[in-house]
Amino acid sequence: MANRKTSCSTSTSSKSLTSLTGSKSLTSLTSSSIDTIQLIHACKKKKNELALKLLESGELDSEYYDKKGYTALIYACQNKMNDVAIKLIETGKSNPEKVNGIGNTALMITCVPGQNDIALKLISTGESNPEQVNIFGNTALMIACLNNQNDIALKLIETGKSKPEQVNKFGETALLIACKNRMNDIALKLIETGKSNPEQSNKFGETALMHARYNRMGDAAAKLYALDLLSANSRWLDMVADTGDW
Repeated sequence: MANRKTSCSTSTSSKSLTSLTGSKSLTSLTSSSIDTIQLIHACKKKKNELALKLLESGELDSEYYDKKGYTALIYACQNKMNDVAIKLIETGKSNPEKVNGIGNTALMITCVPGQNDIALKLISTGESNPEQVNIFGNTALMIACLNNQNDIALKLIETGKSKPEQVNKFGETALLIACKNRMNDIALKLIETGKSNPEQSNKFGETALMHARYNRMGDAAAKLYALDLLSANSRWLDMVADTGDW
C-alpha cells in the first residue's frame, strides 16, 4: 500500500496529481492527501468502483479540491454517483461547505430529482451552508423550488438558514418560484417565515400572487391576497398621513 501511494502507480498519474493540486509539491503530499486526490480524479471520471475502493482503503484530506474548486463530493453529486456521495458524507471529511467555480455547493447540486436522499443527508450534517448564493443569485432553497423538490425545500426552510428573502438575477424569490411551480405547502411555509417579500416581481412583472391565482393555489393565493390588501391599506394610510387629511 505504501509503495502504491509514494510511486503513484495507480490510474492517476503524477501529471494528473499536479493538475489537481496546483502549486502543491508532490513531495509535500501525505498518503491521505494522495488518496484524496486519486478519489477526486475517480469521481470526476465517474469511476464508481474505484472511488468506493479508495474510500475503503484510505483516509481523506478534506482540504483538497481541483482547479475548478471541485471536491470529490461535488464531482460525485454532479455525476450522480449516489452511493459514493453518501459514503463521502458519512466520513465527516467531505468538505460539504466547499463552493465550486460557479458558486454551487454539493447541496445545491443535489437539489434535483433523483438525489433527494443525498440532499437531505447534507442538510442533516449542519455543514452544507444553505445560505450560499451562486453566480445566478440562487440559493439551495431556490434551486429546490425550481426543480419541484418539496421534501428538500421543506427541510431547508426548517433550518432557519435558507435565506427566503434572496432575490436572484431574474428578480425571483423562492416564494415566487414555489407559486410558479404549484408548490402550495412550500409557499405557505415561506409566507409563515415572514422573510419572503410577497410584492417582489420578476423581470416580466410577475408576482407570487399572480402565479398562485393562475395555478389555483387556493390557500397560498388567499394568504398572498390578504397580504396584498394589508400592503395596499398601509400605502393608503401613508399617503393620507403625508397629505395631512386626518
